[in-house]
Amino acid sequence: MKKFSIALALALVLAACAPFAMIEAKRQTIGDSYSVLPTGAWNKAGFDKFETWTVDGLALQLLRFYAGIKDGDAIFVLRGRKDDQQPKFRVRMTPSDIMELVADGLSGLKITDIKTTHLRPHKFGGLPGFRFDISYFNTGGLAYRGVVVGAVKDKELNMILFRGTKLHYFDSKIDEVEQIIQSVRMS
Repeated sequence: MKKFSIALALALVLAACAPFAMIEAKRQTIGDSYSVLPTGAWNKAGFDKFETWTVDGLALQLLRFYAGIKDGDAIFVLRGRKDDQQPKFRVRMTPSDIMELVADGLSGLKITDIKTTHLRPHKFGGLPGFRFDISYFNTGGLAYRGVVVGAVKDKELNMILFRGTKLHYFDSKIDEVEQIIQSVRMS
């Protein structure tokens, strides 16, 4: 338990160092690909080419938006892996392939027991898309749950990944995240 507490404290300190900006509960544009309407205030962290939101801190829950991911673009940038070893989106990928791509990307984040389940069709901004569930443990043994939804439009992947700790933080935000997912409007 002590190791977990230290790891959680360190993660929270590191997350606090990220450049955050408060976003309002009004329509937000994600890249040039789509927009969403949050129902409450979130904090936006500026990381690489992906937009990441949280309410309680990145170690507890995060909502990540992927927009306009082109053929050959990495969806996760994994330290210690060469460019040709990064998990990359390919236009020919099926929803099942994308589910495996997400699992591969998560596996590079030093987490364990990754499960991707319940792949099913799902509308994304009116487009035919996909949805699946994720679960895993961090190195401290903390359990996470999540959901991934997305679609390919004009040969570009657009996707939302939400994950939170199985204990409290996933359940505390999933209803709001579902509303955000339903609010997707393609550009």
